[in-house]
Amino acid sequence: MEACLKLYKRTRQSFVERQMVGYEDEMFQHCIGTIPELFDGNPPFHGRGAISFAMNVAEILRTLELLERYNFNSGEERK
Repeated sequence: MEACLKLYKRTRQSFVERQMVGYEDEMFQHCIGTIPELFDGNPPFHGRGAISFAMNVAEILRTLELLERYNFNSGEERK
């Protein structure tokens, strides 16, 4: 997600935000508050592997922080 934002800047911000919505739904299934290790490559993207994988949760949190920074910086640019 970070590479996508760095390369395409604000034009891909909504794409990244839509990706986060899918993960939010997944966090309320199986082991609540976490996400699985792997996902299917084709829709409907079911979770597979370990039901809780810390690196995936950390990446989601990091991406949310990046989005907050992009939103904050874009607000400064508009002033």
